[in-house]
Amino acid sequence: MRISLILLWLCSASVAFAGCGELPLASTHRDDGSIISVIVPEAQQLASPRWSPEDGEPPLALSQAITLGLTWAKGHYTRFDEVDIDSVSLSRIGCSDLRDRWYYLVHFSLKIEGQRLFGSGNFAAVLMDGTVVPPTVRE
Repeated sequence: MRISLILLWLCSASVAFAGCGELPLASTHRDDGSIISVIVPEAQQLASPRWSPEDGEPPLALSQAITLGLTWAKGHYTRFDEVDIDSVSLSRIGCSDLRDRWYYLVHFSLKIEGQRLFGSGNFAAVLMDGTVVPPTVRE
């Protein structure tokens, strides 16, 4: 009986302290049915600096996140004439175990031949350590 209780406790403790795995920070569907998501591996989630709004300014300033995101986007969306920031949001990583890990989600607007293209999936996450996490496409 005692061994059963110990085994039960060990199993429940490992579940309680397990990480959140790879969770999507942002996701959208394309017209072709594919899904585009920003997925952060658990190791990156845990490596990102801890922060709480009560602590003051975030470890990575908004201006730095914008610069990093825009630099990535201009290198990624090379077939477009212009890449601009459309919006930036600051959010918690959605895992209940990581309430003190945050990221910026940067949405981009793209122009070709002077025309702004409207569509979804033009975004990337910027973690508080400055890592840019690009979206991935799943069929």
